[in-house]
Amino acid sequence: MARYWERRRSLLGDASCYAQGIVPSGTFWSYKRLYDRKAALASDPEADDETREMAKESLKIMHDVKIQALNSHLEQEHRHEHEREASSSAEHREHLLLSLQAPDELKLQFLRAEDFIE
Repeated sequence: MARYWERRRSLLGDASCYAQGIVPSGTFWSYKRLYDRKAALASDPEADDETREMAKESLKIMHDVKIQALNSHLEQEHRHEHEREASSSAEHREHLLLSLQAPDELKLQFLRAEDFIE
């Protein structure tokens, strides 16, 4: 690790080596690749038990974060529906309420089908 930073400093110089923006921030697709790798690793029979458990824990954290984001989005939409109750249909409000009350596993299935875009 130390060699990596020495080499990086020699190539970029001290100012650029640690500059903000020198390493691009992650995109949705880098997140998706990471998720796919963790999912494959979690069920890989060739991997050792500890590695599989770490991958499963990472997946659980990712799932929790995405479900929280979806819940937040649904709650915000639900608040907006109450504000404009006259213009929104009762059926739409009922579907929104059912979505909010759905179990996390069902929300996770929805997120998987939508490439984890809440």
